[in-house]
Amino acid sequence: MKKNRRAFINQLTTMSTLPLLVKNPEDMLTHSGLRPKIGFNLLAWSAVISDKLYPVVDKLKTLGYDGVECAMDERNKAVYKTFGTHMADLGLQATAVLAVGADENPVSTSALVRAKALDRLKGAIDCARELNAKNICGPFHSAFATFTRKPPEEQEYAWSAEVLHEAGVYAASAQITLTLEALNRFECYLCNTMDQLSKLVNQVNHPNVKAMFDTHHANMEEKKFAAALKNIAPLLGHVHISENDRGTPVMDISLGRYLCYTRCYQVQRLADDRRLPAMILILPTRSTYGANILNHGIWRNMGLFLSRE
Repeated sequence: MKKNRRAFINQLTTMSTLPLLVKNPEDMLTHSGLRPKIGFNLLAWSAVISDKLYPVVDKLKTLGYDGVECAMDERNKAVYKTFGTHMADLGLQATAVLAVGADENPVSTSALVRAKALDRLKGAIDCARELNAKNICGPFHSAFATFTRKPPEEQEYAWSAEVLHEAGVYAASAQITLTLEALNRFECYLCNTMDQLSKLVNQVNHPNVKAMFDTHHANMEEKKFAAALKNIAPLLGHVHISENDRGTPVMDISLGRYLCYTRCYQVQRLADDRRLPAMILILPTRSTYGANILNHGIWRNMGLFLSRE
C-alpha cells in the first residue's frame, strides 16, 4: 500500500470496496472514472481565509489532494478572489462550506430575519464565485445549534424551502450548486436524517439545490447507511468523510467510511445516472479557530496527519 494518502484512498475505492458493491466483478470494468477526486476541508485550521492557510493548501497540493473546502465566515469578496487565484495556480479545485446563526435563520418566525438569511446566502454565493467554487455545502437550511425545544414544524420546512428556492435561483445565475447538510440532533433539529433532508430538498424544488451526505452525522442518526444513501442518491451533490469522533479517517478504522463513499457513488450511478459528486471531502475538525458559528467544542488532537505549523 502506498504511503501517499491520495493513492491509499484511490486503492480503497477501486480495489478494496468495489467488489463488495457490484453483483458481477466484471461490471467494474464498465465503470470508468470511478475514482473520486479527494479534497480536504480547511476547518481544521480556520473558519476564515487568512494568510496562514496559504502554506496549508500548498502542503495539501504536495500531498496529492485535488482540492480544498473553505469555510465562509469571511465576508470580504476580495479575500476569496485572491485565495481562489492561488488555488487555481496550484491546480486545486475549491468548494465552500457555510453555516448561519440565529440572526440569519431561514426558519425564524420573523420575516425580517428570514430576509437576512436570504441576503447572507446571496452574499456567500458572490464570495464563492470569486473563489471559483461551484459548490456551497452546509447546514444553512436553518441556524446552527439554535433550538425551539420542539420537533420541526411544517411551517418551518416551508419557510426554509422558500428562502432556499430563492437562493437557488441566485446560485444558478452564478453556476453554483447549494448542497444542504443534515446534522446530528445536538447541532440542529430541522434536518437530522436523509429522510428529513430529502423532504426539504424536494420541497425546495430547484435544480441548483441538492443534498450532501456526511458520515459523521449519519453515524449518529441513521439506522442503516445503505438505506440512507439509497434514499438520498437522486438528490446527492456532495460528500463529507469524517470519523465518528470527527477526526481524520485513519488506515485501521477508515475502511467502513470509504466503503460508505464508494457505496454512495455507486448507488447514485445505478439509481439514475445523474451527475455525481465532483469531489469527496475529508473533514477533520478541531476548535482551534476561535469563536465562530461552527465551533464544535473539540480541543483534543483528532488524528490530523498534517501539521498546523
